[in-house]
Amino acid sequence: MFHQLALQPGHTRDITALAHADPSAAWIAAVTASMSRFATFLPEPAQHRLWDDDPDTLIAGTLRPQGTAHATPHGWTLSGEWPYVSAAHHARWALLACRLPTDEHPGPVDHFALIPATAWTVHPTWDATGLRATGSHTLRLDDVHISRDDVFIAARLFTGHARTKVTVPHEAVSGLTFAAPLLGAAEAMLDHRIARLRETGTDPTPHADALGTASTHLKAARLLLLDAAERTPMDPVTAVRARRDHAAAATHALAGVDLMWRDAGTTASQRGTFSRLWRDAHTAGVHPALATGPAHRAWIDVHTR
Repeated sequence: MFHQLALQPGHTRDITALAHADPSAAWIAAVTASMSRFATFLPEPAQHRLWDDDPDTLIAGTLRPQGTAHATPHGWTLSGEWPYVSAAHHARWALLACRLPTDEHPGPVDHFALIPATAWTVHPTWDATGLRATGSHTLRLDDVHISRDDVFIAARLFTGHARTKVTVPHEAVSGLTFAAPLLGAAEAMLDHRIARLRETGTDPTPHADALGTASTHLKAARLLLLDAAERTPMDPVTAVRARRDHAAAATHALAGVDLMWRDAGTTASQRGTFSRLWRDAHTAGVHPALATGPAHRAWIDVHTR
């Protein structure tokens, strides 16, 4: 049996450090690590196919249910398009959210289906302003056969009830996947800005307030993420606190990013590392897992029941 990858402080630090060098590479590393955690919810035969020959196999995926499924005597056939699949050209497998008809339920039920790379075609639809190198293109399936050993019910992911000894509700760790690359990009912006002031011999005094405040935002974001990554056990209260803090960390990081952008003036808009990091950070920041509104509502709902 394969054990879940817990996105603990060491993992968060590693993703943030990688993002300091390349936010897109860190995004792919974080997303594929998260999908490996998803895969521990699969039946054991599928897990063995995934990892027996290559424990480092790359798994892509998406949480938005798409496509059309039809029941067959031994499973289903699945067709459709799944957008925003990072590492679409490089993954060997994908876990795609879909709605499958079952004998146990009156209507289709949300599942994740394990799909080999040989079964999909990639449509080059990713043309974002930031994180361009993530290759988050669209996967297309045409009547691909899915066996019953290659799926699991999505609800188990969200409650955290896997085939392991570790219970980790999805909302307790989802935001870490996307906030850590964002933080790394923001910290790289700060280091780049300070290095530029030093290299050009610019008087730093007029920039002290903006950069000092930005550094405080980034410190707060880092502390929030590391604290959230350390929390155990993952009961419902802990899970919503973690989700709240992931969103708060992203808000702090983006506040720091925008302070640095405005402080840099016209030079910030020039093509180069600084403007790319700004675009990467903002592209990461619009991910739904980092939205403050749903995170705050989930937090208050748990505390006022």
